[in-house]
Amino acid sequence: MQKILSALVAVLVVLALSGATVSAQLLEPFGKIALSGGAEKEQGGTGGPRGTIEALGVVPLWGNLGVQGLAHYVGGSGSRFGISAGPVFAWGGGKAGIFVNYQHRTYNSNN
Repeated sequence: MQKILSALVAVLVVLALSGATVSAQLLEPFGKIALSGGAEKEQGGTGGPRGTIEALGVVPLWGNLGVQGLAHYVGGSGSRFGISAGPVFAWGGGKAGIFVNYQHRTYNSNN
């Protein structure tokens, strides 16, 4: 897994350095906050209401290379908190990125 992540980061760096010569699309700052609600049932438990808050953002570092991040909290019976972050690369035809994710669950204390 570590070798795959290292290779993907190396590819992103090479693309970022070569992207300036092919008139790549620049990244723009972006942010979003979302709220949602519903119901969920954990295995072996009872169902109940859930509420979610999620924040997402993209911050350009230089040119067509930046950092993306996400944080979310799910409240209710057995809440969860998670964070994700990673590099994002833009070119004329779109954007691509890699997320590294962590989640902590209070239901049965799982990480």
